Amino acid sequence: MTIRVTPIPSTIDLVTPAFTLGTTNTAGASASAVSADSTLLAFDTTVPAAIGTAAAGSAVVTARRDHVHGAGVAATVDFQRFTSGGTWTKPAGTTTVIVSFLGAGGGGGGGGEFGGTADSGGGAGGGGGTGGDLIFNAADLPATLVISTGSGGTSGARSGNGGNGTETTVTGTGFPTLTGYGGGGGAGGGGAGGIGGGGGGIGGTASGTTPGIGGGSFSGADGGASNTAGDSSAYGGGGGAGGSFDGSTGGSSPSGGSSIWGGGGGGAGGGTANNSAKVDGGAGGSGRSFTSGGGGAGGSSASNPSDPGTAGAASPEGFGAAGGGGGGGGLGTGGNGAVGGLPSGGGGGGGGGSTGYSGLGGVGGGGSVQITAF
Repeated sequence: MTIRVTPIPSTIDLVTPAFTLGTTNTAGASASAVSADSTLLAFDTTVPAAIGTAAAGSAVVTARRDHVHGAGVAATVDFQRFTSGGTWTKPAGTTTVIVSFLGAGGGGGGGGEFGGTADSGGGAGGGGGTGGDLIFNAADLPATLVISTGSGGTSGARSGNGGNGTETTVTGTGFPTLTGYGGGGGAGGGGAGGIGGGGGGIGGTASGTTPGIGGGSFSGADGGASNTAGDSSAYGGGGGAGGSFDGSTGGSSPSGGSSIWGGGGGGAGGGTANNSAKVDGGAGGSGRSFTSGGGGAGGSSASNPSDPGTAGAASPEGFGAAGGGGGGGGLGTGGNGAVGGLPSGGGGGGGGGSTGYSGLGGVGGGGSVQITAF
């Protein structure tokens, strides 16, 4: 009987792993063994460099640096603002478009003009315009949109009413018409101050002292009664202030109403009383606010002729601008109301005059459209 004995080694010689990293699995030729808990070389010791740089890797060592991260591509934003009519063309590669649109503000009423001992009431401020802000998928828009911006309400002549601000529209083939509505014109002063112009609403333009419709916070604000501040609105235009008619109390006339989205109403024109007392004009309302005032300052009544109001500040951000200040009341000649800010601010009321002329109402701020595409 033959017995064959196979030697069993008492130890196994383990070697350092020498695997090669590649793109396919390939059988090796070495008969050496490696331990299951060996460390496999996969990365070099260099920390990755900054974005946009790299070092070459190799089949032996995968460099931590050989993956290049791009520096990133900034999004291209196309911004266009229209303060007059024009055509917008959709940029190539655009995916999203934001359209902001606002109607024009109403004009301020002219101051009353009565000689002798009669009272001369200030003109009322015009109401602010309003509109909207909508986001669209670029693919849903036509290649072009036609822009028509509203015109600010006209200046009220002496004792005359200011004009209503007109609508701003955005139209296109197969595209629903977008409309920003205008504010109402302020009433002219008489023996008492004029009634303030109503603010434009989301659903309609104001007509004189009647605010535009919209429902709730979307409606235009009411203009102030004589010697009363205009109301404020969240999304409709601010109401114009009612003209001052009693100069015996001194101080300043009422302020225009404000709006968080639309334009502020114009400030009241100052009035005179019995050819012996007078008041300063009222401040216009402001945009992005719900508190009356804060717009263009009212004109002083200290000099003769009295000072005009200060124009409402423009708004470059797509929101409604401030209303213009009212002119100061004058024992001689009243100050002119100031123009409403662009876009949508109501014009200030003209100051009443006793022995000279009364002030003219301020023109309302025009409408605008802003389109941002990216």
